[in-house]
Amino acid sequence: MKRGVEEIVPGTPPKSEEEVIEARASFRKQYRFPPENNNLTAAQTRKVRLIYEIDITLSEQIDALSQLAKLNLAIRNILPPETWESVASIPDLSSQQVSLKVLDSLYAVRNNLSRSGELARRETRRTDRNLDLATRSYERAEKQRMDFEDRTGAEDSNSSIVTDRETAALASQAAEEKLALRRLQSRLAQAELALVDNKIERFQPFLADHRLRVIFSPEHVQEQIGAFSAKEADLEKSLLASQEQFDQLTPNAPVSTGLVAAEVTPGETVRQLAQSYGRDAAHARVSLNQSWINHLNIQRQFYGHRVDFYQNKIKRRQMSEITRELDLEIQRLESETDYLRNRMAQARQDAVRIGDQFAGTTGISPQLIQSLQDAAQEIVETLRMEALSTESTLSRLRNFNDELLNRTSGYTWHEIQAILGDRLPLAWNYQLFILNDRAFRVSTLFWVVFLVVIGFFFARYISRTAGSLLTSKAHLAPGVSAAYEKLVLYLLVVVICILIFNLFNFSLTSLTVVSGVLALAVGFGSQEVLKNFISGIILLIERPVHKGDLIEMDGRILKVESIGLRSTQVLDFDNSQKIVPNSLLLENVITNWTLSDNILRSTIPVGVAYGSPTRKTAEVLLEATRSTEGVLASPEPFALFSDFGDSALGFTIYFWTNTADRLKISSEARHRIAEALATENIAISFPQHDVHLDSLNPIRVELSRQS
Repeated sequence: MKRGVEEIVPGTPPKSEEEVIEARASFRKQYRFPPENNNLTAAQTRKVRLIYEIDITLSEQIDALSQLAKLNLAIRNILPPETWESVASIPDLSSQQVSLKVLDSLYAVRNNLSRSGELARRETRRTDRNLDLATRSYERAEKQRMDFEDRTGAEDSNSSIVTDRETAALASQAAEEKLALRRLQSRLAQAELALVDNKIERFQPFLADHRLRVIFSPEHVQEQIGAFSAKEADLEKSLLASQEQFDQLTPNAPVSTGLVAAEVTPGETVRQLAQSYGRDAAHARVSLNQSWINHLNIQRQFYGHRVDFYQNKIKRRQMSEITRELDLEIQRLESETDYLRNRMAQARQDAVRIGDQFAGTTGISPQLIQSLQDAAQEIVETLRMEALSTESTLSRLRNFNDELLNRTSGYTWHEIQAILGDRLPLAWNYQLFILNDRAFRVSTLFWVVFLVVIGFFFARYISRTAGSLLTSKAHLAPGVSAAYEKLVLYLLVVVICILIFNLFNFSLTSLTVVSGVLALAVGFGSQEVLKNFISGIILLIERPVHKGDLIEMDGRILKVESIGLRSTQVLDFDNSQKIVPNSLLLENVITNWTLSDNILRSTIPVGVAYGSPTRKTAEVLLEATRSTEGVLASPEPFALFSDFGDSALGFTIYFWTNTADRLKISSEARHRIAEALATENIAISFPQHDVHLDSLNPIRVELSRQS
């Protein structure tokens, strides 16, 4: 997915290019740029230098913002890979048949992108470090400016102090602008990294598509083999020539490259060093040619494996051997690359040290020093070429390893055909066990399972059809229809299993031993399961509970969702589902509120204040209840004067509703009752107590103030 700079570097966006240009123009106008720099004091000179530094930093910010805008535009408008210059220049790329040469060119593009990404990551880390340094530098400059103002005060008009104050302010501004520049450079590095990552993301499917279209022709293979042979012949000649050149050099006694002995003249020392370095350079050329030949042989060996791989000639068991050999070779080349890089770094240090050691030394011919430096540089260049050859071979092997990994994640069509042709018949006829003098094979197991599955779906279809007919034609309740549907399903499953056993001539009497073992297991370890299973059958036959019923169990109202053979699934009013073993529904006292119908009786107790007219109160309560929507007219609601309470006259209203809206209807009835009583000025009582004091003497009351 393409990402913009704003998505990569969160935080406050930088100033626009126009804002920085305007700020630079204002700064130049404020300090009459360019400032005069004749006959200035040291403080004034530093002030002028800071003005120039701020102007240059603002100019660099403008350039950075321009580059950032271009990179952001490039990120959001990445073209397809086939339009890239590095890809479009590959010959025969548009052909439907891709050769290995084209594929290797695409690998080279991918490797270049990977190297660019690594360089961008290094640049990102470098700019982050520079940003940290700039932040600390700005904090120090700002602290110095504030300390100076605190010491001198803003009212001090001494010319030198004014100049120093302006210089401190300019130093703080210069550090601030440098910090802004470092932020922009960090965003630039992040944007360059995002551009490379997005290109790699776009290039990966493009490369995978071309990898699938690799086609070999005998001409291309012979051409590549001929190229290997010709290159090997040239390298053999080059190796022979370098070996002869090395043999012609006379070995010299070892000479220390550190401190020079006093009796040896500098010129003689340089001459001996030049001979020694020349011999080392010749030996490095021999090693380079040997490495080239070795790398060529490795490439030729794995090219043959690669050709066989794309022509599907490698068996899967051979694939693992080639992969293991390839991994070992990659590890060896990686170690060789590290070794060559370390040697090359050491050779560079030696070349620099030689130049510094004999620079300006009298009595030494410049040509002799130059020949010594040339020999040292030749060693560095030879090691560099050997390292590049090693990395090139390593890159080719890694590409082939990627191809193997992509293919070994699945089987080829030829491998699938081989497996199906050789192993499937053996597996299909494999004997599992013998039952009643008959072999029970994998094929038998397959057909038994297949027919049981098909029979189960058929039984479920028939049972559902029967349940729908009972509901629509026989006008049975949905819960009753669901019970009959379950019974039909279980009965059909048993019948289908018996028919399948008879179809394969498996007598049930032959399973007596297995049945005895199963009965023993049930007797000791499956008592609860068997009890729940039998309870489920009884529930389906007697039907004390139906699907959709409201039952009360342990003081909770539950809705029956489904009844199974082992358990019943119920729904609580807090919308939590519970699994109830069927035995609990038979062994415990269960209240089924909807066994015969869906009508429930509800009661609302009401307490009114003493002194309220009781008959009028009963009429008001009854009228308010009747006017509530959802209260059934039949059975008719009624109100009873039920109790003389401690603090109230107790009344109870009885009414009937449907189960679905029982709670809402009861709540609405309470609202109506409260409104009706308030309209008739009948007070709803609340608990209260009257305290009567019976005393013959007056009660003395004293008031005192606490200190």
